Amino acid sequence: MVRNDQDEAHLRNYQTIGATRYLQGHQKQGLTTGRHASATSFGAVAPATGQIVISAKDHATAETFQAFLDTLRAAFPDKTIHLVLDNAMIHHAQVLQPYLLDHPELDLRFLPPSSPHLNNTE
Repeated sequence: MVRNDQDEAHLRNYQTIGATRYLQGHQKQGLTTGRHASATSFGAVAPATGQIVISAKDHATAETFQAFLDTLRAAFPDKTIHLVLDNAMIHHAQVLQPYLLDHPELDLRFLPPSSPHLNNTE
């Protein structure tokens, strides 16, 4: 049995266009690509050992979270994994239910709302 605290971080590169103070007709012009770059990093830490498991994806979806669960299972083979999670929508997605039924070694434990202090990765 191993306990892991899990969270994800969303990294975004937004091109900001804001109000500036220039004389009329002398405003600076900035090029924009029309697209925002983003990435999501999934991570879990086992407090007892300090072992860290990290996976980078383009987006945070139930499917990419499921892929992270596969990565976590590979890191702790033949062990029951108690995973402490926040209540993000991707953690509760219906598409995950068949996967979780097929992998009883994954025990997802959800934190009460507004209690990040109970998760070591927050």
